[in-house]
Amino acid sequence: MCTIFRIFEAGLVILDILNVFSQPMKVQYTIGTNEAYDFIISGDSYPDLFATIDFINENWVLTNQQAGEDIFVNSKEILASKILDKYDIIKVADKTIHWCNYLYEGDEQDLYARDIFSFRGRMSRANFRALSLLVLGLSFCIVALPSFLASIIQRKRGSSEELIEIVQFISPYIYFGSYSILGLFLFSISTKRIRDTGHSLWKLLIPFYNLKLLFGHKSKLD
Repeated sequence: MCTIFRIFEAGLVILDILNVFSQPMKVQYTIGTNEAYDFIISGDSYPDLFATIDFINENWVLTNQQAGEDIFVNSKEILASKILDKYDIIKVADKTIHWCNYLYEGDEQDLYARDIFSFRGRMSRANFRALSLLVLGLSFCIVALPSFLASIIQRKRGSSEELIEIVQFISPYIYFGSYSILGLFLFSISTKRIRDTGHSLWKLLIPFYNLKLLFGHKSKLD
């Protein structure tokens, strides 16, 4: 087991070495009808530049560029500007923007429970690696779980034959339930991780290449 983890760790180091190039962080997002903008609004009645999101003094600030036009954050109208929180939901005309899907945090990302059990948002490479190791460890624990539970029951209720029957009866239910939850959890963090790299979700279906994306690629800066 130790050898497997060492090989896995060595592979991650090699991927880090291969991923040495970086790009300047994007400091502005634009919202409007122009197709060159980051968020495009449909409709000829709307202004060309509706709003901007700028990185100012270590904060992301949403600015309404058109007086009289409706911009909402978490259902509250924004007339001028607002410092954005990670979980803010921005509504501009027909466009809904979940800010957590675009906020760059890199490998210094703080991880909260609401980040883990949600398909929205991004996940840094460091957090994904840590959670992947957790999933690997839990998958081994689940294999032994039916026998562990059955041994507890058998201490109170009877013979080794009963123990075998109990294990045979509860194993399918435990395996199905546990691995379903674990699989859903893994898909959730993989979805956020692939979004963080800037690649499309369907690339998760490509064998081996998906591992390179998930474990090797750095966070996309824009």
